[in-house]
Amino acid sequence: MDATSGLSEASLGIIARENSARELALWALSASRARGGAAPVVAAGRGAAGAVALAAARMLANWELAPRVLVLGLRDRLGSEGLAELAILERCGGRAEQVLRIDGLRELLAGLGPDTPLLYGAAGDDSSQKATEMADLVNQAGTARAGLSRMAAFSVRSRTSPPEPGALRIRVEAEPRDAEAVRLLDSTAIRGYGIPGLALMESAGYWAAAELWRRLAEPARAAVVVLAGRGNNGGDGFVIARHLAWWGVGSVRVLLAGRAAEVIDDARVNLDYLSAPGVAVEELAAPDDVGRAAEAISRADWLVDALLGTGLTGKVRGTAAELIAVARSSGRPVLAVDTPSGLDASDGSTLGTALPATVTVTFGVPKRGFSLGAGPGTVGELVVAEIGLPRRITGARVVAE
Repeated sequence: MDATSGLSEASLGIIARENSARELALWALSASRARGGAAPVVAAGRGAAGAVALAAARMLANWELAPRVLVLGLRDRLGSEGLAELAILERCGGRAEQVLRIDGLRELLAGLGPDTPLLYGAAGDDSSQKATEMADLVNQAGTARAGLSRMAAFSVRSRTSPPEPGALRIRVEAEPRDAEAVRLLDSTAIRGYGIPGLALMESAGYWAAAELWRRLAEPARAAVVVLAGRGNNGGDGFVIARHLAWWGVGSVRVLLAGRAAEVIDDARVNLDYLSAPGVAVEELAAPDDVGRAAEAISRADWLVDALLGTGLTGKVRGTAAELIAVARSSGRPVLAVDTPSGLDASDGSTLGTALPATVTVTFGVPKRGFSLGAGPGTVGELVVAEIGLPRRITGARVVAE
């Protein structure tokens, strides 16, 4: 049986589109930087490949590299995925132009500068002669541009590859925000801009996994234990575990503070998707479960703290508090997901107990509490990752390095 058979096609499509688009966008950004900052051209046809290309254009626009976006044919005839991605792109400040004539497309492609990166998702499921000819023209132009073109390959079963040495990192510089402001940013991105929460979670988990990957001396022999809560912070942790397992980390284990049945929404999707790489998930629900998990924690090369995020109110209690105590006493290095568990993201106070991090990968914007109270001594090294929150609402500056 397919390991992903219990997941909806729509959910798998969002995840695969986000990962495929990120790979394309990173390639285009790298190609642009190598050629003096030439703005990429993105050609999008119908079907899944076109939607991936438009998602990549959305990322490039948010990374302050304005691509020229070509929709091959009438935009109204894009599939539902493509239309959704086009709407997000335009809300984020990008622009797209329709190319309706074969001759016009031929002239446009022939006029591209020699250093212009071409990213194209022109292979669609439209069998009309005109659409096929347009796709062929773009494919031919891409083939002729050795090293300056990339095709949008799309599959709901596609997996990511580990970051190569020297691969670009995308981070942001922005004004710190408190927990309520961060929740508003997330809500605005999802409800106001139409960015799926599942896409934001996928990017968050990918970039956190990439930061941990860079810190593993021997990934194939490394043991990583993810301490996961039942909310969205735990969902980020599930994504991290999936990517690390795909990349060949020796042992990836998830310790869930509670029962799987209590995990819902986007976090549930990613909990279920752990079946694809075969990551083991251990529920810690009985009184003595944490004690049995202590050995795994003590033997880990790295711990991932995905227990409690910015939404924490009140003191840390129950299984989460027990896991924090065991993790603290283990002395193992910790990568905190968005916010170290137990740290108030607004004022830097400790909510009963907190798990100090070796490195904190926070998402979208830094949190105000990181520089207040116990924050500086709890956060460790701070990495602010870009996960797709529109710059129009964050006011962030994107830095690629």
